[in-house]
Amino acid sequence: MDIINKLKKLRRMSAKEVRSRLGGQLRKRTERRRWRNATRSIRVHSDGLLDRCRQLVPGTLAQSDSELQTDFPSYYREFSGVVRSHADKICNGHWRMLGHDFDLRDQVQWNADPCTGYQWDSTFYGDLPLYSAPGERDVKYPWELSRHQFLVELGFDLLLNGEHQSATRVRELLLDWIAKNRVYEGINWTSALEVSMRSTSWIWSLAATTDWQGWTDEDLQAIAESLYDHGDYLAHHFSFYSSPYNHLIGEAAGLLAIATLFLEQDDQVGEHARRWYDLACRVLLEFGPKQFYQDHFCVEQATGYHYFTLGFLLLGYSASRRSGSSTKLEGLREIIQNGFKTGALFRRADGTWPSIGDLDSARSFPLKPANDWCFDSLHSAASVLLDDPSLKTCDSPGQELYWLTGVEGLRKFESGPKTKATQRTGLLKDSGYVIAGGRKDLMIFDAGSVSHGLFPDATPSTAHGHADTLQVIYDLDGERMLEDAGMPFYGGEPEWVKHFRSTAAHNTVAIEGAPFVQWAGRLAWSHEVERPEIDAEFHRDAWLAFGKVVWPEVVHERSVCCIPGEGMWIADWIKTQQPRGATWYWQLPNTSMHDDGKEVRWGDRYSMRCDTIGAKQNRQLTSAEPSSPKGWRCFGYGERSPANQFSIDCTIQKELLVLTSIGRIDRRKLVVQTREESLPASNNPETPEQRLLRFRGFSWSLPQPQSVIQ
Repeated sequence: MDIINKLKKLRRMSAKEVRSRLGGQLRKRTERRRWRNATRSIRVHSDGLLDRCRQLVPGTLAQSDSELQTDFPSYYREFSGVVRSHADKICNGHWRMLGHDFDLRDQVQWNADPCTGYQWDSTFYGDLPLYSAPGERDVKYPWELSRHQFLVELGFDLLLNGEHQSATRVRELLLDWIAKNRVYEGINWTSALEVSMRSTSWIWSLAATTDWQGWTDEDLQAIAESLYDHGDYLAHHFSFYSSPYNHLIGEAAGLLAIATLFLEQDDQVGEHARRWYDLACRVLLEFGPKQFYQDHFCVEQATGYHYFTLGFLLLGYSASRRSGSSTKLEGLREIIQNGFKTGALFRRADGTWPSIGDLDSARSFPLKPANDWCFDSLHSAASVLLDDPSLKTCDSPGQELYWLTGVEGLRKFESGPKTKATQRTGLLKDSGYVIAGGRKDLMIFDAGSVSHGLFPDATPSTAHGHADTLQVIYDLDGERMLEDAGMPFYGGEPEWVKHFRSTAAHNTVAIEGAPFVQWAGRLAWSHEVERPEIDAEFHRDAWLAFGKVVWPEVVHERSVCCIPGEGMWIADWIKTQQPRGATWYWQLPNTSMHDDGKEVRWGDRYSMRCDTIGAKQNRQLTSAEPSSPKGWRCFGYGERSPANQFSIDCTIQKELLVLTSIGRIDRRKLVVQTREESLPASNNPETPEQRLLRFRGFSWSLPQPQSVIQ
């Protein structure tokens, strides 16, 4: 099957891509010889390395540290308390990453999956299996471990709290990794993105420990040589074709940062650094804009990767300015701004973002957030770095802003306007989202492509989007009503991976013989359906959305009406040329629920009703059980929490109308009618007290609004 898939992909490749991939194979031969010989032909100098690292992280400058304590004591206490707590967990063997507590004391197994005990060999990286070896071992665990973002927390503990023990551990872990992971050897050289993120962590860690007296000349020499190796590796391993999305942007941002450390050298290293710098800037300028649709949402159709990519662009933009080339990446300024503005539309009332698409709990900045799904601190950093207060989503600066801009950035942030809670709406036709939100309510309707780069035929393609077309995500009164189920892991049990990426883990309909996309193994898809149609209208007291998907023998139209503060009504109209089954899936909150055969209720406030007009229905309310992925929510890699799933099975003979409502139990009754006479209309006539909203074939007869839009 792998050979067949490779042949299908080869048929899609341009001549340029084929040449690039062949060149990569030839490059591996050269690298294999270098690995076997273990010799160094270029002399790397470590003079001034620490100071150059510090220039890239202004918050680590001595003056900034002093002024933070005197001018912003509350922020100093907040930041120092956070890093002290993190450092304590690291030094005591309880550092949590990807749902697992890592023990970073004593000797660390850099090439092992701690969850399964699987150990990758210390051999040439090109000979190591990533996903084809038997078992459920996950390469992301050693990769995450070797990203070394925890070293930054230890470095900041020295800087803010004077904890020399933390700095000592930075030195021990960093040098131990270098000694056990020479260039081209082991699992931690198999991904250029991992090489880039590790480099950023080292630079930030060195910046934080610049004034520490524990570094020796030999230490800094070994680190400088390894950083050069990281840069040389990146310059020859950009993911132009294998992953021209967040991977490529992260690799270019990392190479740019490494290059700035060696730019001033007047030897061969400096010459290479200048070439790396120009290469990284060219890649960011060319591929940065390609990461987003025209409406500025990420083409990977995943909120986590939207901010992962924006973070890398922000790091690259900042490094360019700090290196003295203030205008080199100015072409990215508007791209980054628009990306943050569109991303803000998805923000919930509680300051988190929904988990649309894949997730791996990754952050481009080497800092551990309190919540993986809160991106307020990135918005704060962008608002100052890009001089655009409108990018702020809250009035707290966050550590990213401080470390990237120093005390001057805090002053600028504090002097800017405060954020205001306002109603926001957006029709993102290119990426395929309808978004409407207020103070407590949020509606997200997805009628876009599954992900960028997929094919309508059997050619498989890896992508981070899910089979979630026509999904609705809904918050009412700040409570989660309909939620995306998330993603548990990439390399674990295949049936769990398949489930959480499938239609069954989302709030949409699976129609027999008419999939949105077909699973092609692990994270790959094929046979993507034709791009859906999407539309929306936004009124003061109602938000309306529409999506339409067409297959050769099936048409599915979904119309959504949301009344803020009251509830949501969904009309699914499906037409088919032959009888076929269909299943409605709804991912409901984690609370005690009861299905009386007519509606599902939880507590004394909320209920869900699903009426199938012209067909019998089979209903199932499922609570999470350890043996099945149904009902679980996975909002962090390796993490899972129990919830409920409600499903309705029907058989469609020719056409079928299904009406679903969710919201307050005491909400006013809403009437829906369709212009098609072949389907039975509601028997509730329009009255003078009601107002009619006609939208895309349905007439929503609404009560006169008495509630206030939030």
